[in-house]
Amino acid sequence: MNREKLLIRGYLRKKYKRTCFICLMLASIIAVYFIINQSFVFISEANVKLAEEKNGGYHFNCKYLTPEQVQEIKEEGLVGCEWMLGVEEDAILLYRDSYYREMDSSIGTLIDGKLPQEKNKAAVTNDYLLEHNLELGDKFTVSYTKVDYETGKEVYSDTCDFVVTGILQDFEYITEQPIIFVSSELVDQYKDKINIENTLVKCVDNKNIQEDINSIILKIPQNIKIQYNDELLYALDNNAAYRRVNKIINVIIYIVSVILLYNILYFDFLEKKKDLGILTWRV
Repeated sequence: MNREKLLIRGYLRKKYKRTCFICLMLASIIAVYFIINQSFVFISEANVKLAEEKNGGYHFNCKYLTPEQVQEIKEEGLVGCEWMLGVEEDAILLYRDSYYREMDSSIGTLIDGKLPQEKNKAAVTNDYLLEHNLELGDKFTVSYTKVDYETGKEVYSDTCDFVVTGILQDFEYITEQPIIFVSSELVDQYKDKINIENTLVKCVDNKNIQEDINSIILKIPQNIKIQYNDELLYALDNNAAYRRVNKIINVIIYIVSVILLYNILYFDFLEKKKDLGILTWRV
């Protein structure tokens, strides 16, 4: 066996040009394979990232769900909730949980300070801060009213004192009114009186998005309004098409590689089997 190894090693050294050519061919095939695959990965990730930055990372949004309905959806995917506690004369009282902010990070970006953690604390948008001549740590009083959007009837009216804990980027692309971002403690005070304003839903498995969405929607009452994040869903659908094309290209690369290597080895090694003495063994 050592003799055959020495013969092959000697042959490769003797035919160093041919050996270098084979190594270069293998390196080129591997390089092309990785470049093509990484290009598809980069394009797919870029498409999803752009869609998420523009419209958020959720797949669809439900309006006015009850806490019980949201709990049922949570068994199928990631869920973020938003509550609108009421409207002041020139501002909206709003709360969004951490999952909501994660799936729509463009909303509620902090300029300074921190988000409120206590009932009497609030973060406000910069326009509200300037209009009322407030600074971080200042106290202010808000009188607000909650109206049922379906019936138009008043649900409750209330007054609350707040301390400014943070400054938020203006929400002009959502509403012209300034925002007062309150704490979860204040939301708990009204949860038995109001439904969840918006519920963002994100399916965990990106490979079967449509099937997962359909499965979740079956648990939602038909009278609930559903808004799809079309841009993100379109990007994910395109990525599925890219993966199919990528697989086809990979198969072509494999076939071409095998044909090339087979021909090189056949004409270079197999035709010289007598010199190498490795294919003339007798069983």
